[in-house]
Amino acid sequence: MEIKNNGNIPIKVIWDNSSITDSIGTHRLFISGMKYIDSNNTIPPVVIPVNGKITRDVYNADNVEFVSYGNTWRITPMLGFNFTITLCIEKNGEEHYQNIEVKVRKI
Repeated sequence: MEIKNNGNIPIKVIWDNSSITDSIGTHRLFISGMKYIDSNNTIPPVVIPVNGKITRDVYNADNVEFVSYGNTWRITPMLGFNFTITLCIEKNGEEHYQNIEVKVRKI
């Protein structure tokens, strides 16, 4: 996901107030760059300056798991269904929510 600030004031992405909703329910986000073991912990917000942008991979935190037989972490892909990312953006101290519909094509 790429988030660009086209406005005239800095914005803050509040990851902890954002979510992914699929056919099963609503889930916390897991953002690229996080440690897998921290998938259920608080995610620090990020400030985007005027004309700035960030790019992050966004996953369902419930899909992050430790695999004991391989002694490794993995993220189960979100395949075969559509989902909505609800992104919380703070502007001038006020929270605004943007819904992003993600359509998944079956291969």
